[in-house]
Amino acid sequence: LPACMREKQLMFLIHLRNLEASPESVMELISQSICINELFSNDQKCELEEFCRDNPGNVCIILDGFDELRPEYYKAIMNIWNGKKCIKHSVVITTRPEHQQQLYKYTTAHQYYRLLGFTEANKKEMVRRYFVNDEDTAKTVLEDLFQNRREMVASLLTTPLHLALLCLVIEEHKCLPESITLLAEQFALLNIRREKKRKDEPQCQYRT
Repeated sequence: LPACMREKQLMFLIHLRNLEASPESVMELISQSICINELFSNDQKCELEEFCRDNPGNVCIILDGFDELRPEYYKAIMNIWNGKKCIKHSVVITTRPEHQQQLYKYTTAHQYYRLLGFTEANKKEMVRRYFVNDEDTAKTVLEDLFQNRREMVASLLTTPLHLALLCLVIEEHKCLPESITLLAEQFALLNIRREKKRKDEPQCQYRT
């Protein structure tokens, strides 16, 4: 963690996808987070709110998942993050890489951190393991993604899940899809065929 976060006495994790109303202030976000926490008694909840109100410099708010935030809440959240309604509280916001440029439009943030958990080396190793019995396909996929730089597809492979879906489709079609839309379409059709095949297979009968 950055030093500015390690020094805080309290940290609140707010999942932006769960917002059901536009917050007016950071204290409103904190109050909502405390109220839904069943680990605290009512007296403890009141004490926490009072501490956060009286000691904003010792409190950090983590707004998780800007990429999952409803557009109608952008303005309210950005007002909080940019300090217009949160002068002394520290605020951290997270987003997936593909939404970072959109986030930059709204922010005057002092620092940026990029988490490199799923590196290029990790991706290559995952492809090799997936096609461990098909070295030719593994080589072709690696060349397309990392040498020929098929950006339209490769740029979206920011998580293991996306890469696993891609490998599954390639295994079926023996080629790399031209776009993320085609990847989604082929994956959906693949699931439909597999489900139909599963339903068409005779069910095992067991005696009890």
